[in-house]
Amino acid sequence: MNRRAILAAIGSILAAGCSQNKRGGESRGAHKSGFGIGNSADTPVDFGLKGKNQSFEFNYGDDPKFDFNKSQGGSDITFDIAGEENNKRDSLPTPSETNERATEYLVQARRTLNEAIKIYAGFGGERIDITSVTPTTESFSQYQVKSKIDNAKQPLRKATEYATEGQKVYILALEQVGIFLKHTTNAEAELQTALSEYETSMNFFYDGGTMNFDAAQKRLRDHTARVQDEVDLIRSEADSTALQVIGSDAEKLYEAKLAQFEALIQTFRSLDQGISEIGDGLADLKKGTELYTDREYQDASFDLTSATTALSSGKRAFGTARGNGVLQSEIKPGLDFATVLYRIADDLTESAEAKTDNDDERYVEYRERAVAHLQSDDRTEYMSEINKIQW
Repeated sequence: MNRRAILAAIGSILAAGCSQNKRGGESRGAHKSGFGIGNSADTPVDFGLKGKNQSFEFNYGDDPKFDFNKSQGGSDITFDIAGEENNKRDSLPTPSETNERATEYLVQARRTLNEAIKIYAGFGGERIDITSVTPTTESFSQYQVKSKIDNAKQPLRKATEYATEGQKVYILALEQVGIFLKHTTNAEAELQTALSEYETSMNFFYDGGTMNFDAAQKRLRDHTARVQDEVDLIRSEADSTALQVIGSDAEKLYEAKLAQFEALIQTFRSLDQGISEIGDGLADLKKGTELYTDREYQDASFDLTSATTALSSGKRAFGTARGNGVLQSEIKPGLDFATVLYRIADDLTESAEAKTDNDDERYVEYRERAVAHLQSDDRTEYMSEINKIQW
């Protein structure tokens, strides 16, 4: 049986498990505000221990509610991972034929993967949900999660030696959980590095530089592309339905995490575009300001107009990035800086054109407005060429 066929079988078994559970609808209705992982009774998992203790729970702490909100990834999905419902177990129907040795290894692997998810979620802080882990989560360590994933491989290998045909479905399902966690942790690490490269690029601008930002920008682009690769691998190699071997609502968590990644990918792509525009705009602003202070107003107007256009595009790209609902506080300083530069360029353009038209009143008015914008942001103090308009 190939992978797709087995995944289809998993889906059929899951569906059968849901239909067999008469209390599932009652439990879900009592808890419809959240999606549980390992805490509702929709699909009892029974690997074939025949009454032996095989229950698992996500015991993440005393706070019963942990949610994934739209500010983190564009979704309003809420997951209730612990709390009073936590004493109920998620499980799947028992295969018609089982091997007890295989069952014991399956239980061990599932427990280890649960621990991996718990560690992953723990980096997110109080909310304890893997979707609360973002590029700003400095404590995140993919190696801690991956060590648990690796620890689950040996019992799964052992399970294959003894498993019946029915149990092999569960082996594949647990392998899928490991694949999902592996690629999500890889993506998480790439996103953190992408954020660092974005900040490095912007720091060059804050220091008045227009020459060296592009190396960090290229790295930002590369890391963003790798995140997309990881997301593509998750979608192609890890089926969301298979994740229900961990919890009845795990596939909702799967989709929510991927939605978060997609929002972050789009955000970094917009930031990449904005960096390019700001780099071009700042270079033109410097050239235009030099010509302006040398009283070559007609030539200055040309470069200042180019600067205004580029900085407007950069500001718009950063606004789009911030509008994705993720990394808003990290993007705001760059957006504010781009806005200040745009206003300086726009007012100097007006001032230069007024001087060309011999309109001294407008020339002075817009020059003073440009100076006011310049003085409104301390980060412009290192831009010696632009600061000359104050002298």
